[in-house]
Amino acid sequence: MSVQSVFNKYAGQYDQSRKKLIPCFDDYYQTMLEVIPFGQDSALEVLDLGAGTGLVAGLVADNYPGARITLVDIAGEMLAKARNALAGYDNNFEFVTADYVAGESFGPVERGFDLIISSLSIHHLEDETKSNLFRKIFANLKPGGVFVNADQALGETEAIEKVNHNKWLEQARALGATEQELAASLERMREDRMAPLDDQLQWLREAGFAEVTCWYKNYSFIVYSGMKR
Repeated sequence: MSVQSVFNKYAGQYDQSRKKLIPCFDDYYQTMLEVIPFGQDSALEVLDLGAGTGLVAGLVADNYPGARITLVDIAGEMLAKARNALAGYDNNFEFVTADYVAGESFGPVERGFDLIISSLSIHHLEDETKSNLFRKIFANLKPGGVFVNADQALGETEAIEKVNHNKWLEQARALGATEQELAASLERMREDRMAPLDDQLQWLREAGFAEVTCWYKNYSFIVYSGMKR
C-alpha cells in the first residue's frame, strides 16, 4: 500500500490517536515553534510539507496571525480534514494536493518562502530522495529563510533502534493507546524509510544550509533546522 493510500485510509482517526502515539507531543511541537526565528508580527510566507490534517499549520497560525500558509500533502483526505480544522483562523491558507518531491517547485506555488516546515513526513522517503528534497527546499527559501523539521530518526545501530521502538510502544501504551491504535500506527510505519540523524544533518549541509543543528531528541523523535543565508 502506498503512503498516499495509508494516510487517506486513516485520515478520520489520525488526530484522535496522535497525543498517545507521540509520547513527547507537547515538548516536541513546542520546540518546533520555539526555534522559528521570526517575530510573531511577521507576515511570513510559510510552506508546510506533508501537512496532513493541519496540526502544525494551526500551531504556526496561532503564533503568526499574519502568516500566509501553503499546505501540501499527497493525501487529499488529510487535507480535507485540515481545511475544516483551519476554517476558524484569519490566516490565508492554500491547500495543494500533490507529491512534494516532484518537480522543482512545490505544486503550483512559485513564490519563495520565509519558512518551510514539515512534521512526521520526510521519514517516508528513501535516503536519496530526502537529500534531493533538502536541495529543493533550499532553492525555494528566500535568503534568510529557515527550514524546520520535526520528524523521526533511525537508531545508529540495530540495538539502539530496538530500544527506540520498544520505548515507543511502552510509552504509547502507558498513555492509553489501544492495541487497535497501535496496529494502525504499525501499518503506517511499514511505509517508513527512516535515516540516522547525523546523515540527515549532513544532507542539509550538503544542500547549502547554514546553522544546521538538532534542537530536540527523544528516542526517535527529533527537531532540527537549517538556514539559507
